[in-house]
Amino acid sequence: MWGRWLHSWSWLSSLCWVEMEKGTPLLTLLKDPYILIAAGAICFSTLIVATIETALPIWMMKTMCASKWMLGVVFLPDSISYLVASNVCGHLIQQNSGRWLCACIAMIVAGITTISFGFSKTIYHVIVLNAFVGFSVGTVDSSIMPLMGYLVDLRYVPVYGTVFAIADVAICIGFCVGPAITGPLVASIGFPWLMAMIGTVTIIFAPLCIFLYGPTRNEEHLAILKEN
Repeated sequence: MWGRWLHSWSWLSSLCWVEMEKGTPLLTLLKDPYILIAAGAICFSTLIVATIETALPIWMMKTMCASKWMLGVVFLPDSISYLVASNVCGHLIQQNSGRWLCACIAMIVAGITTISFGFSKTIYHVIVLNAFVGFSVGTVDSSIMPLMGYLVDLRYVPVYGTVFAIADVAICIGFCVGPAITGPLVASIGFPWLMAMIGTVTIIFAPLCIFLYGPTRNEEHLAILKEN
């Protein structure tokens, strides 16, 4: 009985200590280049999904004479492959040293797939491409999210609310910018060129994930926190 009481007391004490510990300020995290790269990877992968969901149905109606049920069915492989990737990759990639590589490769695959949408001729092409996009974006999310928590562990106080808020903001920016730019760009340059532009930008950004390999400790910031 006393053992259980002591165990409960120690657990409550540690919980109170975590709640009382002050997290790293938002501006400090936003100035961190590693966190900015990780948030950028999430933002660009989300931007691909938002752009495709906005522009693809109109493109299908114009070039493939797609019926209404086709406009919804083509996005089903996207959701299924995202679900599979986010679960499978989350279990397989246990080491932080491998997450940057998976995110980099997935962004390159997503960029190439996005460019390929401009050359699609049938609904079957679109279904396959959407499956690749969903799997790639799911791999990016399941790789980068734990890595952002690891960056906070390594460089700052292990309080994670702020850094995951940055990740959510990156997702929101992707879903906001995508539909906002899709309409004007499709009207001016066309769907194939829009897909080529979004895919190329994603491929160019992907190599920046290399900097997430072996991030350094922020000794100066940690020393300040210990003094306080």
